Amino acid sequence: MIGKDRHIWWTIPDRRTHPDSIPHRAHFTKLDQHAALTIIRAPIGYGKSTLVASWLRTIQATERIVVWVPEPAPSLTSHDYWRGALHKLLNAGVVLPNGADDPELDPYTAIISVLCDTPRPVILVLIRPDKVDSRLDESLVDLVKYCENVNLIVTLTGRRVFSEPHLLDIDQESISTHDLLYTLEDTTSVLEASGAKLLPGETEHIHSITGGLPALIRRAISVLKNLPALAGREYLLGHNLRQVIEHYTQEFIAAKAHLVDQYDLVLATAPARELTVDIVMRLFTSPDSPEQIRDRLLSLEAVGVLSPVDTAVTETWRFAPPIRQAILRLDATQGSNLAGRLSYLARAQLHAGAHASALDYAVEAQDWALAVDILDKHWPTMIADNLELVFSAFQQIPIDTTDKNSSFRAARNLYLQHPDEQVAFGDSLPESSNELRDLGASADAVSALSIGCIQAVMLIHVGEYDRAAELTVRLIELSRNIAEIDRHDISDQISTMRAQWAITFQLNGRLAESTSLARMAYWGARSQRIEYVARSAAGTAALNWAIVGEPRRARQWSDLEQEHRNIGTSGSGCSPKSRLPD
Repeated sequence: MIGKDRHIWWTIPDRRTHPDSIPHRAHFTKLDQHAALTIIRAPIGYGKSTLVASWLRTIQATERIVVWVPEPAPSLTSHDYWRGALHKLLNAGVVLPNGADDPELDPYTAIISVLCDTPRPVILVLIRPDKVDSRLDESLVDLVKYCENVNLIVTLTGRRVFSEPHLLDIDQESISTHDLLYTLEDTTSVLEASGAKLLPGETEHIHSITGGLPALIRRAISVLKNLPALAGREYLLGHNLRQVIEHYTQEFIAAKAHLVDQYDLVLATAPARELTVDIVMRLFTSPDSPEQIRDRLLSLEAVGVLSPVDTAVTETWRFAPPIRQAILRLDATQGSNLAGRLSYLARAQLHAGAHASALDYAVEAQDWALAVDILDKHWPTMIADNLELVFSAFQQIPIDTTDKNSSFRAARNLYLQHPDEQVAFGDSLPESSNELRDLGASADAVSALSIGCIQAVMLIHVGEYDRAAELTVRLIELSRNIAEIDRHDISDQISTMRAQWAITFQLNGRLAESTSLARMAYWGARSQRIEYVARSAAGTAALNWAIVGEPRRARQWSDLEQEHRNIGTSGSGCSPKSRLPD
């Protein structure tokens, strides 16, 4: 039976004070559900056990008994692990039934016997049971199935235990890597509770640099407390915080990578924001097979260096962004060709059609010529979903690198205007057919067409659908004039533009015109093998037919949409076969 002590708080390790001061973390609600099984899975540094300890202190008034089983030593046997768990039950006030304390009795069987017969609910917290030398999946599932009064909470790193929890036929909740990151509000609570002096804007700066990683937020507190009152404070905050993150990366991340003999892979692949087996094989010079590379990535995941990207189509991993940046800084001190590796990734992503990812890498590499080329050719696919990235790129690209690209300079000037001025600028394209014909014959025709398309999208972003559609009518006429006069070749751009125009007309309710443009965009892109445009155009046509009540035609276009891979869902495309430059 269960003893009378409501909570044996000394059995729960003291967690770090400041993160515990966050009283209303959004994911407390998941723990409050008291599911049969709650899985908290994340790499090291995400505060998994801290979260549980913080939450437990919010339920002190309940009738639930709490049993906390700490992280086991590496390679502990399952028998010894359950023996230790049984000891924790005794410390929490459990009284074993007659015969259950027999040293010859299997400890897991004894635990089941006790917990199945408890009259009071029990919260059983297991910290890192994935470190036990044998997998405990089946034992853990049986425990919650047989013991209805038990709520089991497990913290895990990697997917060695419960690799596919959605297949388990039990009541469950999951808290993931993303859930554990501190929001700006959480960061504010932690820093204010620490007693450290904060100046305006510093919380946002700290949250940006740390990415909300709990372990790094804790270290930011000591940085704050050692800053001077005013002089040089802003510079020192960023500088000292980056040094602290680098130290943390060496002490924990690099140490874990060395533990599994994978630090060389970490250094070689850190430039990539997302890792697949394919990308690793191009970044990392190794005779290993794809299966061996995957095993190496899984070993880094298991020790908490990498986290899996659950939303990716292809099996994908990533470093926490601030950890990635720290590794790159540490690697750069050894003279590695970081810019060359980033440019390589930019070109690989560009080849795969992942233009936003390519632009991000090009800007990080400060490969301005490549960044300008990406923006100049592929803005329609980026500004709809990556407007902030495009805006940031325009701000960072030095103006003197764009002297020979007048259309890019004009587009840059447009983007960096005040939003109200951007909308007003949308009326600058000529309205009369004669003026549009004259413009189509001029040297500025293609530049005007590109800038006009950008203006139309900007109008859509501020909800000016009517004006965007009116501008699009003139853009279509201008494109026809350019094609008829045959002074400029816009064949590489026209399918992409038509796909965007189709969306503009769709938003304006002009579905017949939208469908016509989507059809032309689709077949043009298909002949040019521009997958992302073909997919987008087919999707637009499918939606139009669905809206007007033509399910058969909507299904036809939806089927065509599915024929084209959606390269935008993952950064894994890396088709060039050349190796990374040294």
